[in-house]
Amino acid sequence: MQRRDADTAKPEVHAIQVATMTPVPLLLKRVIDLIGDRLTCYIVGFGDAEALATLQSEGDPPWLTTHRLEVALQTALVLRTQYSDDQIAVWFTWMNDHLNDESPARFLRSVATEDECQTHARALIAAAKAYLM
Repeated sequence: MQRRDADTAKPEVHAIQVATMTPVPLLLKRVIDLIGDRLTCYIVGFGDAEALATLQSEGDPPWLTTHRLEVALQTALVLRTQYSDDQIAVWFTWMNDHLNDESPARFLRSVATEDECQTHARALIAAAKAYLM
C-alpha cells in the first residue's frame, strides 16, 4: 500500500487509520509480527501464546484488549517509518523518560479505564515521535 505525502508527514495519522480499521485477528497478527508474541502477551495481559492463538481464532476480545492492540500497532507503525521490527520491539521494553520512566509496554499494559485509554495512547504516540530522528 502506497502512502500519500500527508501520511508520510504525519505518520501517526496513517497509523491510527490502519490500526482502527484492521479486524482483530489481523490486528493481533500485525502486532505479533512487529513486536513478537511474548511482548504482545505482556501488553494485553495474557499469560501465554496459547491465549493469543485463541484470541486470533475467536476474534472477539474485551474492549481493553482491543484498545491495547490498536495502540501497540499505532505506536509500532509510527516507529516503523525509521526503524526495523527488531528495534521497535526493543523500544517497547526500554525505560522512557516521556512515560515517567516506565517502559512503553508496561505503560500500555497499565491502562485500566476508557479515560486512561486516550491519554495513554496520546502519550505513547508522543514518545514514539520523540524517538524519531
